[in-house]
Amino acid sequence: MDLEKALRGVGVKWIENVAAYRVRQSRRFAQACDPGFAARDFGSWIADGECMLARQRREKADYDSQAQAGRARGANPVRRG
Repeated sequence: MDLEKALRGVGVKWIENVAAYRVRQSRRFAQACDPGFAARDFGSWIADGECMLARQRREKADYDSQAQAGRARGANPVRRG
């Protein structure tokens, strides 16, 4: 399901997409938002980007399956403490 369509379906009129890991861009956007906006209308901003925890889990699973097959190269992308 598309998150933007779901938000529009429940009545959100103002939606903005921001790159989650572009911190400078996200910060500028948050600072530029009108603080009185929430009182006038219902809005949302969506941080696009892959969750780093999900990425690490996916990469670790890929590495582990390659290691079992004898094809792993380089260091394990996710080290356990």
